[in-house]
Amino acid sequence: MPNGITIQSLTLDQGKAQLAQDLLPVTNAINANVVVALSQFQFDALAIFIYNVGLCAFRSSTLLRELNAGDYAGGAAQFAAWNKAGGVVSPGLVHRRAAECSLFQCGQYTQN
Repeated sequence: MPNGITIQSLTLDQGKAQLAQDLLPVTNAINANVVVALSQFQFDALAIFIYNVGLCAFRSSTLLRELNAGDYAGGAAQFAAWNKAGGVVSPGLVHRRAAECSLFQCGQYTQN
């Protein structure tokens, strides 16, 4: 491979195990920081969001504060605020955050 990149093949079970390991800190962050009840799709939306923005960003976010105050709609509205890369609005992030918000609010899993 060019540039010394090695591609590793995984079985489906190995891939699932790796994903579970990668998501463990995300799951722990939700369980440790969210104090209100979540549906499975709300939990999933937060997991996707945290996996992308990072644990520290989530812990200090207005999204978390609104949610923990019991303002589910206010928390959901905060997904849209996370739409910049390098200080510039990214159409890809706008789309991603809209999908996360839709999942959080309506339980609609979308395909890209």
